Amino acid sequence: MIKKEVMRKILFILLSLMTCFSYGQNKETFSVQSSACPKQMIGNLTVFVNPVSSRGIVPYSVKSRSMSNESSVAVLKTTFKVEVEQSGDYYLLANTLSTYVQKDKFQKISVYVNGMYQGKLNNTEADWEIIGIKGKEKVSLNKGSNEIVFSSSAPFYPEIDAVQLTLDKSSLITTNAPYNACKALAAKDAVTEKTKESWEVTPIEGKIVGNANATVWQNVPTVYTYHRKISVTSKEKMEIHTTPVESEDYYDVDTYMYLYKIDDPYHYSWTNDDFIGYHSKIEATLPAGEYYLVIRAKQSDYASQYMPRQGLVNVYCNGALLNENVPISGYLIDAPVRTTGILNFFTNKTSASSQLFLIDGDRMMYNSEPYTYYPPADYGWLDGSRKKITFRRGVPNWKVLVTTTSAWWICFGKCDVYAPV
Repeated sequence: MIKKEVMRKILFILLSLMTCFSYGQNKETFSVQSSACPKQMIGNLTVFVNPVSSRGIVPYSVKSRSMSNESSVAVLKTTFKVEVEQSGDYYLLANTLSTYVQKDKFQKISVYVNGMYQGKLNNTEADWEIIGIKGKEKVSLNKGSNEIVFSSSAPFYPEIDAVQLTLDKSSLITTNAPYNACKALAAKDAVTEKTKESWEVTPIEGKIVGNANATVWQNVPTVYTYHRKISVTSKEKMEIHTTPVESEDYYDVDTYMYLYKIDDPYHYSWTNDDFIGYHSKIEATLPAGEYYLVIRAKQSDYASQYMPRQGLVNVYCNGALLNENVPISGYLIDAPVRTTGILNFFTNKTSASSQLFLIDGDRMMYNSEPYTYYPPADYGWLDGSRKKITFRRGVPNWKVLVTTTSAWWICFGKCDVYAPV
């Protein structure tokens, strides 16, 4: 009898291959026809990915705990629009970056389905984990379109990157095996051996025949590195730093930290790589707005190993532990740009769920938009990513950080990266 873990590996490989082969189809296959989140089918299990984050007012009734017009509260939301083929009570699990907001107290993440309050997620560790609603295994869904909302208070968006739904409890994935293996091999004393996994590749820079204004990097390892979205409701001072995990010191892992305001990176973008030893710290006064925090490994040398051994770190905010034992990785490409005007950065031939962060010198400026190519265009990028910007000058120090959109188990892989020159 084949063990369950072996079966999961087989499914992982098959899904990766399916993602690769899908790019050989014509573009009409990828037309954006629905507002529902992209999904992965694994037997009787459906996994929805690529939620939408938003900040706003959620009305709700304190008495019934369902959304209404009786009162309201400002919250941060991560929303999955899902479609199911039949009505029923579905088992629900969410891949979640559980986060401390006070000592030994987790960020409270409320769950709503079609406007009805379901409960709070059952957080157990300050890392990515697959969890359900505390005291409630199932949620009721209607045939067709449904909306699942995860909400919490500022400043940290609820980081949920995948939702599992099934009528068959035995189909649920309860362990994120690739992510856990990544962490195991990222430990200081881990022994890394060459294997044949899809991200064990060596990037190659190439040229595009007939186009002197663009270049391509082929076989770029695409792996997860720590990043999250932050919302500041009023001007405040924020201090974020990393520390070594247990049994390591400040010189075992070399971190590089970025923090930038999404709608105004020119005036509000910070970088640091030398707080104590090789660890980073950013201390800044932030005006109200939305921010991205990204921490990568300073070197990309290990990104193409079986699992990228670039290191584990603890992350602190204002002196309190935020997340612990989280991996930092990513692959950094030097991509100087002499072209002006409209610039397109994008990925293709991907077996991963890729994300690009664009860096001007030391300042991180933009991130790509996965799965989307907005109307009137009719092409969907699926697991690829794209960023279109307009520049009036060349950018000699331009860099591109290649990572995954999330830590979900199917996101690891490789891609080709295209950029202007």
